[in-house]
Amino acid sequence: MEGYLTARSRDFLNSLYAPDVDISGVLGWIANMKRTVKVDIQKIPFSKLEKWTYNVGLDSIRHESNRFFSIEGYKICTDYTGGKTWCQPMINQPEIGILGILAKVINGKMHFLLQAKIEPGNINFIQLSPTIQATKSNYTKVHKGLAPRYLEQFIDYDYHNCIVSQIQSEQGSRFLRKRNMNIILLTNERIIENENYIWLTFSQILNLMKLDNIVNMDTRTVFACFPIENYLEDTDSGLGITRFFKKTKNDNEVIELVLKKISKYKSIYNFRIDKTPMHTMDEWEFTEDEIRRIDRKHFKVIASSVEIQNREVTHWTQPMIESTQYGLFAFIIKEENDLIYFLVHIKYEAGIFDNFELAPTVQCSPDNYQKGENVFLDYVLNAKEEQIVQSSVQSEEGGRFFREENKYLIVKASDDFDIPIPEAYQWLTLRQIKYFIRFNNMVNIQARSLISMIDYRQQLYE
Repeated sequence: MEGYLTARSRDFLNSLYAPDVDISGVLGWIANMKRTVKVDIQKIPFSKLEKWTYNVGLDSIRHESNRFFSIEGYKICTDYTGGKTWCQPMINQPEIGILGILAKVINGKMHFLLQAKIEPGNINFIQLSPTIQATKSNYTKVHKGLAPRYLEQFIDYDYHNCIVSQIQSEQGSRFLRKRNMNIILLTNERIIENENYIWLTFSQILNLMKLDNIVNMDTRTVFACFPIENYLEDTDSGLGITRFFKKTKNDNEVIELVLKKISKYKSIYNFRIDKTPMHTMDEWEFTEDEIRRIDRKHFKVIASSVEIQNREVTHWTQPMIESTQYGLFAFIIKEENDLIYFLVHIKYEAGIFDNFELAPTVQCSPDNYQKGENVFLDYVLNAKEEQIVQSSVQSEEGGRFFREENKYLIVKASDDFDIPIPEAYQWLTLRQIKYFIRFNNMVNIQARSLISMIDYRQQLYE
C-alpha cells in the first residue's frame, strides 16, 4: 500500500508541477465552441414560464413535476449579532446533486476530465465544469431528455479509487439547505472521449483559475476538496507547497477551539426559518417580470427562456436569481514560523444546514457597508498591489444564478497589521482548514472557491 500511495503522490506532483502549462489551446477550444454552438438566453415575463406554476397568490414558483427546484418565501428570525428578522425568497432544491470529476494518469501525470458546459446564467455562456454536474432530477431524466454523459462512472464505483467523496453546501444566503456530492474518481478504464470534454493537469487548471469566468463554481468546489496533504512526501520539503501543509504542534488544540466556538454559537443563539407565502414578504415588490426588494439591494427573481444546442434538453424556461450588487470574498493571510495562516470567519447564514460554517475573512456586498463599519473589508479594499496574492472575478452557479460574478481576493497582511481579531474569527493553516473540509457542512462554498484558486507553486512570501 505504501508503494501505491507513493506512486499516486508522484503522479499528483508531476501534475501539479507539470512543465507544459500552456492553456492557449484550451482557451482556443472554448472560443471555437462559442462560435459553433447556438445559445439564446432571454429574460421573459413570469407569465411566459412553461411548465412552471406562478400562482396568483404568489405563494411560490414551482415546476409542474414538483421536482428540480422551487422559489419560495421565508421569514428568518435570529438573535445572533444583535437580532434580526427579515423575509426573502430562497431556492428550495432538496435533492443532493452530483459534482463529479474523473481523474486518470496519462504519461505519468494525473489528469482531470473537465467539460465545456454551457449554462444559462454564465457570464460568457461556456465555462469548465466537472465531468458530470447534475441534479437528481436531471440524471433520473425528469426532463425527458438524455442522461448526462459518464453518469455510470459515478453511480457504481470502487471506493479504493475514490480520491474525494464529500457532501458540501452551496450559497446559504440564496439556497435552503442545498448540498451536492463532491467526488473525484481515479480510473484506469478506457474513457470514450467527447468533443465537449478535455483532460487537463492540475497545473493547467490552476492557471485557468487565475482568469476571469473560465472555471465554474462547481469545478472550484470539487478541487477545493482534493486532499493535497495526503499526496506530499517528506522529499517535498524543498517545495513551496509545504508552507501550506506542514503540521504544527497545536493543530489538535486549534481544531478543538474552533469546534467549541461553533458549538457555543449554535447553542446560545436562537435561529428560526419559516416558510411564508411570497406575497406576504415585507420590503419586496412584484412586477410582471421581477420579484425584487423595494430598495433594489441584494438580488431579485426573474424568469428566463433558454435555448442551448448541445444540452440533454435544448429548450426550456425557468426562474433564476439575479444579483443587484457585486460581492467581495477575500482571505487575509499572514506568514508565521514558515507557515501561511488564513483568517477564517465563523459565519452564520440562514440557508445552511446547521447555521454556521467557516467562511472567508470578508464575504459581503461592499455597497451595504459604510466606511469603518467592517474593518476587515476596509483593509482588503485598501490593500496595496504588492499585498494581493490572488485576484479574479468568478461567476457563481450558472444553472440558478443569472450572470452573477464576484471578486475573489487573497491579501497578505502587512507587517504592521494590528486589527483586533474578534472571537468569531480564527487564524488557521490550510492543513487545518482542509481538515474541516473533509466533513459535511463545515466550510462554505465561498471559502472553498478561494482555496481552489491557491497557486501552490508560487512562493507567496520571499
